[in-house]
Amino acid sequence: MSGKGNRKYKRLVNLVWKMISYKPWLTFFNIILWFYIFAYNIIPAVIVKEFFKKLEGSSNIDKDVIFLLAILGVAALSNMVTVYLGGLCYYVKDYLITGIIKRNMLEKLFKKHGGEALKVSTGDALNHFKDDVREITAILDYGCDFIGTAGFTIFAFIIMFNINPMVTLVVFIPTNIVVLIGKRVSKKIGKYRAQSRKETSKISGFIQEIFSSIQGIKIAGTEKNIVNKLKDLNKERHKAMLKDVTFTQIVNSIYSSTLSIGTSIVLLLCARLITNGEFSVGDFAFFIYCMEYVTDFIQRTGEYITQIKQTDVALDRLEELMGIEKVESLLNTNEIYLNRDIPEKVIDDYDENKIQTEFRNLELNGLGYKYKESENGIKDVSLKIDKGTFTVVTGRIGSGKTTLLKTLIGLLPAQSGEILWNGEKLTRTHEQMIPPKVGYIGQIPHLFSESIGENITLGQSYTEEQIKKAISSAVLEDDIKNMEDGLNTMIGSQGVKLSGGQIQRVAAARMFMKNAELLVLDDISSALDVKTENTLWERLFEKKTATCIAVSNKKVALQRADNIIVMKDGRVEGIGTFQELIEGCEEFRELALI
Repeated sequence: MSGKGNRKYKRLVNLVWKMISYKPWLTFFNIILWFYIFAYNIIPAVIVKEFFKKLEGSSNIDKDVIFLLAILGVAALSNMVTVYLGGLCYYVKDYLITGIIKRNMLEKLFKKHGGEALKVSTGDALNHFKDDVREITAILDYGCDFIGTAGFTIFAFIIMFNINPMVTLVVFIPTNIVVLIGKRVSKKIGKYRAQSRKETSKISGFIQEIFSSIQGIKIAGTEKNIVNKLKDLNKERHKAMLKDVTFTQIVNSIYSSTLSIGTSIVLLLCARLITNGEFSVGDFAFFIYCMEYVTDFIQRTGEYITQIKQTDVALDRLEELMGIEKVESLLNTNEIYLNRDIPEKVIDDYDENKIQTEFRNLELNGLGYKYKESENGIKDVSLKIDKGTFTVVTGRIGSGKTTLLKTLIGLLPAQSGEILWNGEKLTRTHEQMIPPKVGYIGQIPHLFSESIGENITLGQSYTEEQIKKAISSAVLEDDIKNMEDGLNTMIGSQGVKLSGGQIQRVAAARMFMKNAELLVLDDISSALDVKTENTLWERLFEKKTATCIAVSNKKVALQRADNIIVMKDGRVEGIGTFQELIEGCEEFRELALI
């Protein structure tokens, strides 16, 4: 086995063991139940065998026959109860394991720096959460079925071998054929499954992008092109899915054909043996009864080999999504709090890294971040921001303004330098530079498909006065008055019913609700008309209790700023007031004249 193959084997074994270990008694109980459900079928087989033997020996239905039928009835009732308990146990186990994997996936994503959390589209990520998680949990379900059918097959083999070794071996020869077929085609199965998953993810991601860009599509008049693109993607997905499903069905048909041929040979052999008196009717009935379940085991063997390969594909995709080497770590023990309150200890652990001190100043010393496979980013940025000041970051497109803000608040991980809050170094900025201490608005704010009010409050309770104040600070009051349902107006996916400026101001109102001590704004007024823009900046300047860092090239902001940071090629080109920079910074003078 190659190094890569050995790693995949260990990964799969570790994953299955983790799933078993998460709720060991539940998993053990589930395995026992399903083992009994499948292996139980040996009981009717033996009873049928003895029943026909009794009939061969006597034309009357004696007490022994009635006794056998009674045992069969009791066994059937016990199996019904076991099937019910097995189904219940299966769904509870599946719910818990699926839940803990998705919970840990979310936790790992939330603990990543926001700017690097998702390397795929939202639609693709949802496919990972849905289809790939389902695929990896299925390996345990297939395992339970496999163990159960294997148990029946072992019992059946022992009895059948004692009756007639030659016929028994003929029955089990197809097992080896199926295993060989499974090994030969496993690489193809993995290849086609990976491609079908990839094409499905493209469709999901593109649909998500359509919903979030409806306004732009309408303005550009490219509806027809978008539909044609979607058709092309669907054609590619159709081809990939057709190959995946067709190949899987061909393999399954080979399994079935192999089994049918084997069964036919067995029937011919049994017929000759009965004619020669070497086989009783009871023995024949036992073989015929067992054939169905033995062939089921053989077919499940092939399906299990296929499932192992498909699980490998799902594991590869999840590792890529999460950016982790050991996907089995997603089954590390954690609690899911559904019907009970979160314990105080968990809340305390969550609050441990939060900033507790009141903001006085912020220092950046040699801060740096470079994007992968690119020279873009920021280098050696050092500056200080005091409480109550208004700082504007300015520069040309690509100068590093947005990267600076994202690194400052932890959306991107600082690769060099340090950030100090009141002189104390922050070690986990993405967990520390958050509300209620820090408020942030990105270049493209994200809104939910809810009402304006819900987007502003995010489901939290605020007084009417607090909401009114936040709306006023965002210069949104006139817009809401002109809307038919006011704050209850539904805005559609990603705020599609709002203008670009309204989206920015709804996000601004949401930020103001937190009453943060430090406001970080990335080009907040880029989509506003001149009047609204001036009003917004005026109201921002009136917030004497808040400290503000804003990206902007607008003169109304630059002329009122306490400090201006000029960025060029990822470095700080100059720091000072408007007048100081006009006199001493050539880059700023050129920007001011643009």
